[in-house]
This record gives sequence, structure tokens and C-alpha cells, in this order.
Amino acid sequence: MSSIDDERTTAIGLFNFAESYRICADSLTNSRPSGLRFEQPIQFLYWHALELFLKAFLRAKGVGIAELKSRYGHNLKKLQAEAINRGFIKLELAAWLIENWQPMDIFETRYIRTGAAQIPHLEDLALAVVELKRTIEPIVMRGQP
Repeated sequence: MSSIDDERTTAIGLFNFAESYRICADSLTNSRPSGLRFEQPIQFLYWHALELFLKAFLRAKGVGIAELKSRYGHNLKKLQAEAINRGFIKLELAAWLIENWQPMDIFETRYIRTGAAQIPHLEDLALAVVELKRTIEPIVMRGQP
């Protein structure tokens, strides 16, 4: 990865991308299509928004794209821990979801898996993502590392 990648993938860009995933998830939650039988696609959108909001915060704090990819990847626990190390205030609901549901691996929401399973409520995911967005937005928009 080069500095060009850092220039092309800004904190504001990641924030806006996360917001797009959140808006799509909210739209599907609030106006559920009649043929939608599973909520995992909506969960995936919320989880991905959460990941991107954390990455937006870390980019605003000076973490490069190469480091985000190689050191943290899609690991929400690692992303949250690094955000806290860099001054982020731990949010109770988001932290609880990350600590309790990250082992599920958010990418499992992309594939069917039959049988009984416990999954987080969409309402909890939605609230956590909005809380995260509101906390991170002023930092990202200010652009201060």
C-alpha cells in the first residue's frame, strides 16, 4: 500500500461509506420487502457500517490504510481496542455487541447456516451503529489526528 491509498481512502470517505451501509440497513429494517425471509443481510449491513465507522475514526487519528488492512482487517475487537487506545470513548452497547457477537464472525451473516442460533437483535445493532456514528462524526469531520 502506498501513500496514494491513504490519500484516496480518507476518514470522511470511510465515514460516508459506513453511513451508506447504515442507511440501507435502516431502510430494509423499516420497510422490509415481502420476500425477505432472513435478517442476516440486514445484520451484515449494520456490522459492516460499524466496522467502517471504527476505521473512519482510526483514519482520522492517522492510522494508514495498509495498517488497517494488515493489522486489524475485519476484526471488530481489534479495531475497537485500537480506537480506545487512541482516545475513543468505549460505548456500552457497541462494546457489548462486539465482545459478545464478534466470535460469530460477521461474515457468517453472508452464508446460510441451518439450525438454532442466537443472533443480536436488529434494534440493538441499529442503536449501536447510530451511537457510534454520532460519537465519531465530530472527530472525523474535524479531521484532527
